[in-house]
Amino acid sequence: MLILKMGLFILKIIGKIILIPLWLILLLIGVATDILINLASIVKGLIGFVLTVLMIAVIVVNRDWVQGLFLLCLNSVIFIILFFGVLIGEIIKELRDQVGLIIMG
Repeated sequence: MLILKMGLFILKIIGKIILIPLWLILLLIGVATDILINLASIVKGLIGFVLTVLMIAVIVVNRDWVQGLFLLCLNSVIFIILFFGVLIGEIIKELRDQVGLIIMG
């Protein structure tokens, strides 16, 4: 019985040691994702502003609703891309936290 408990204890330690590189990789991926999300949000803000100004100008000056709706769709696509980037970033953070809890616990 003591040998079985000792074997399980050793397996737990080995499992935790194996998870440390995975945690480090998830940490690096998480930092890179955060940097990319921050850069993408800045670019989205600039492009979104330009598209909104263009959309208003096209609707007011040309009275062309089709091109205005096209610019609105482009603006929406940029927002959706940023949304999924943030979603992936949060999933990576959650995975890193769960692996960290397994290592610590």
